[in-house]
Amino acid sequence: MSSISIQLPERRGTVASGFARPAIDGIKRVSLKRLSQSTYRLFAAVSWTWIAAISYLVVVASVAAYDVLLTIRYANFLAQMEENPIGRWLMNLKVSATYDLEAAPNIVPFLVLKIIGTCIVLVTIASLIRWRAHMGHLVGMGVSLFQLGLAAYLTYR
Repeated sequence: MSSISIQLPERRGTVASGFARPAIDGIKRVSLKRLSQSTYRLFAAVSWTWIAAISYLVVVASVAAYDVLLTIRYANFLAQMEENPIGRWLMNLKVSATYDLEAAPNIVPFLVLKIIGTCIVLVTIASLIRWRAHMGHLVGMGVSLFQLGLAAYLTYR
């Protein structure tokens, strides 16, 4: 069935719209076109959804890569500069169980967990957008804005 027919009583002085069918047996019928989007509109909506999703993922991944690059570049000073206590603990695991400013940090476990965490976030955002687009876009936008703020903080502090 490609259209829906609704029976309406006749009124005087009404102008027939593009949806009106001619009167049959004195009854005027109005058909409403199928309530679906055209193929072009559907393709455009899906395209914009995935363009936004890819931009979220690119922002999150690029800021995480920038953070890893800064971590590697300033590894010698990272024991004094790192503000995350769990990160400090991870970098100091090889030396002792307590935090030591004099010891050279071991950044390998810190970087491995940072990269694994970033991959989990990227997969979660992509899965949310696929499962519930409105919720996924909100989460993706929030994480992307937070990552941009982190990039600004890392660059200009």
